[in-house]
Amino acid sequence: VIDGFPLDAAHALSIALAKKYGWVDHIPTPGFFGDTPPQMLAVEVGIGKTHQVPWGRLSIPKWEGGFVQTSLEPIPGGNLPRFVLVGNMKKKWAPEVEDIAAITREVLKANSIYRGKALRVKLPEPNEEFDPRIAPKFIPTDVDPNNLIFPDDVMYAIQDSLFSIIQGTEAARADKVPLKRGILFAGPYGVGKTMTSGVTARYCVENGWTFILLDNITQLASAMAFARQYQPAVLFA
Repeated sequence: VIDGFPLDAAHALSIALAKKYGWVDHIPTPGFFGDTPPQMLAVEVGIGKTHQVPWGRLSIPKWEGGFVQTSLEPIPGGNLPRFVLVGNMKKKWAPEVEDIAAITREVLKANSIYRGKALRVKLPEPNEEFDPRIAPKFIPTDVDPNNLIFPDDVMYAIQDSLFSIIQGTEAARADKVPLKRGILFAGPYGVGKTMTSGVTARYCVENGWTFILLDNITQLASAMAFARQYQPAVLFA
């Protein structure tokens, strides 16, 4: 098990395989209705930037017909899947597979695509199968906080309840101020709810938090699981 969002983990796997072997063979995956050809997914790794990520069955030439394969399993209690590396090879190659997994985890921890970024996410609906072609999208964070203008009491509440926690995370932890909280924005169109989310996204990226914009509230359970993988995080729905 590689504990990360599947596309992030698959990206880390591609880097791990390149570091260890330089290249691997992509081979068809047998199935009941015939072989499924291997895929190279163009995964967005930043605004306007993509990286080709292998998805399917991969073979290392010296493994004498052995292979590893990208797979998924559900995270307990939610609909969001996590990445699993499965395979079949001679026992003598098992240490190499463990090494691949270890390097993948190191890459994922140090160079995650999504950790500390601002994202718009579309996640599986309840009982819906995960589609690896649907990836989170990166959000620009060039919003000017000076354009956010509220009455003093509203601005104080936002600063005290939201911005200060993101900007002073370690101080909050030291003083045992809980980071976990729920905040409700209410008001008619044009009062500044969306702009507040944009400023929040900027502060998140500047301070090592992940900002997650969820379009569809029915995906909240999956989004919570996603946020836990990339915490500290703000989930904005």
